[in-house]
Amino acid sequence: MAAFALPLLLALLSRELFSSALPRCDAEERDTAAVSPPASGRSLLQAQAAVWGGAPVAEDPLAAPTALGSGGGTASACTRVAWLHIPKCGTSFGTSLFHCANVSLPEEAHIPAQGTVEGYLVPSFLTQYPLDLWFQGRFWTKGGNVGSHTEIKEDVWRSFKGHFFAMFRKPSARAYSSWKFFGGTHCTRQGIYSANYAQRILGLATKMVAGQANGRDCSRCDTPCEKLQPDVDLALSRLGGFRFVGLTEEWALSVCLFHAMTGSECFPSEFLNVRPTHYSKSAEPDDEKRFFDGYHDPYDEALYERASAIFWANVAKHNVTRERCRHTCSRVQHIFSPEGALLSFDVD
Repeated sequence: MAAFALPLLLALLSRELFSSALPRCDAEERDTAAVSPPASGRSLLQAQAAVWGGAPVAEDPLAAPTALGSGGGTASACTRVAWLHIPKCGTSFGTSLFHCANVSLPEEAHIPAQGTVEGYLVPSFLTQYPLDLWFQGRFWTKGGNVGSHTEIKEDVWRSFKGHFFAMFRKPSARAYSSWKFFGGTHCTRQGIYSANYAQRILGLATKMVAGQANGRDCSRCDTPCEKLQPDVDLALSRLGGFRFVGLTEEWALSVCLFHAMTGSECFPSEFLNVRPTHYSKSAEPDDEKRFFDGYHDPYDEALYERASAIFWANVAKHNVTRERCRHTCSRVQHIFSPEGALLSFDVD
């Protein structure tokens, strides 16, 4: 019991420290207020680092720009990558994963922004940087689109256990974003409105982790989505087999933690929002917003709570502070400065 209580206590302590040290904002907000971290919070985190014996993570040196398949290969901090991409939880995260999987990828390479290319964003990126040339044998390929919203089937789990990467998001915010992104295009034509849609996607993130449902099929309303009881126990147990768990509400901090855990180099392009959801500019929330603000998904809420605990425990374990992040992501220091604003945006 004591062995379980200590990590949980440290995770909660770290979260409380960052609650006062780092600015937060709702998923839809682009502008955040600057909040300076209290000295006491910073010193406590330093004390935690001393207990763990934490040392700075050395960055991988950039290799010569040589693709994996064009002679000799290159070093990588992420030799195997299984990206669980839950809908509305960060297409932008793919840029971090691609650079981690091949450090010789050109610095300017990133998943293109919505509206700048035709078709799907990740496949467009892979047209320029093909899997078999740049990332041979490193990704869960999912039939060629490593960014698809594919669930974790048992064979995939066995193959990639310990190498899963994912961003998670508060269920009510994710549900509203999903409705705004997919609803008008696919759902209202089918006679499916917000209340029906909320039931359709109930427990979707949980079912994806447990291998029960494809995220895209259930998010769209013109494709079949089988009604199944989400296997919460299996999903929660599998989270322990993830190499990295991030939170979209803490985007910049998540990116910094990712680099602290992998030792990969941080690039400014990782802080781009390549596929934002567009919301009404009205100052007053509409009926749909009010509905989803009160949306309750017991399955995904349990999953998010566990993901959040893992995230904050890793923040403490790897001594991820503003100072550390300014060093790790030195070319975007302003994001992590006391006067800066930690990014938290509505991502797909």
